[in-house]
Amino acid sequence: FSPAEQQSEDYVINNPVLVVDPTTVLAAKLATFTGSERIASGYVSYSIDVNAAHLLVGVRAEQTNTSYDAFGAMHGPNKTIAGTAPLNGAKSYMNVFPNAQLRYALDEQTNLRVALTTSMARPLYSDLAPTVTLAAGALPTDRNAISAGNPDLKPMTAWNQDVMLEHFLPAVGLVSAGVFAKQISNYIYQQSFTYSGAPYDGYNGTRPQNATSGTLSGVEGAWQERFDFLPGALSGLGLDANGTWTQSNTSTPTRTSMNLPRQAKWNYNMASTYAGDLLTARVTVQYNGSYIYKVGDGTPSPTSGDTYMMPHTQVDASVNVSVNDRTQLVLQGLNLNNAAFGYYTGTSLSFVQKEFYGKTATMAVRYHL
Repeated sequence: FSPAEQQSEDYVINNPVLVVDPTTVLAAKLATFTGSERIASGYVSYSIDVNAAHLLVGVRAEQTNTSYDAFGAMHGPNKTIAGTAPLNGAKSYMNVFPNAQLRYALDEQTNLRVALTTSMARPLYSDLAPTVTLAAGALPTDRNAISAGNPDLKPMTAWNQDVMLEHFLPAVGLVSAGVFAKQISNYIYQQSFTYSGAPYDGYNGTRPQNATSGTLSGVEGAWQERFDFLPGALSGLGLDANGTWTQSNTSTPTRTSMNLPRQAKWNYNMASTYAGDLLTARVTVQYNGSYIYKVGDGTPSPTSGDTYMMPHTQVDASVNVSVNDRTQLVLQGLNLNNAAFGYYTGTSLSFVQKEFYGKTATMAVRYHL
């Protein structure tokens, strides 16, 4: 500490009413961390073609070393604060990822693809470090008054199975459909909890946790085509669409069954396109279904239920006009339908926040030297 920092720390300790102010030295130190991650990896693969089949098999090994430095509160009598103390930790683990992929050519335009793969997602540094961060102006009763880290987090791993049929169209285009499944271990989700211990004793908040396992399965499809068989200027029209439907399941120590957090059941994108000699244009509709954002108790209660991201449908558009060989006029409109963004708890009638950002329009001139 510099003398000024020590005086500030002493003032906070001697005036407990200030310890929940996020601008104090104590609060700042409890929210401070540094982290590092080093990954060493190696892989081998082998591929072979047998008539219409192409097979690729391989295995990858990764050695991960992570470390963090943070600060924790030192408690005196009756949960009072006696200052802070450095905290540090480290993890070291190795993962092996086998995979096999098969592509079988049914004809010159059609492929059947089958893949068996493994994957991993590591925790964020901010999730691993044992920090505690207070939201500015938060009250103890606010659901997200504080956010905390969890140094016991394990990385997520998954076994993945994918089957896809794809057909290339005579002109520029592709139609595909597939099914997939995943078995996930140590799925990381955000759990609501009540903090115990100074300086945030009794505050509500969230922290990352590992679920034991999870499953995810679904279907996906895509259609991309330019309708160049249409007459005249209409030959520039096109379509670009894709969508996914999923079902998922996991459990926690307090929930025997629930959907995977942050996994929407429906997602899709649809775009009408036009490409001509002087003009290109695109109008896009994007949809993301609702999903569990933070895990509560699963009831419809607006104070203790799951927090959901509300469904979101957004319309965007863009137009590019070629003025001459070197100059382009670019017009773009975002969120043309003024779609709402927000969260609700328990039921869709109990909004935590609902925000409207309005429409955004931009115009630019591009000149190529």
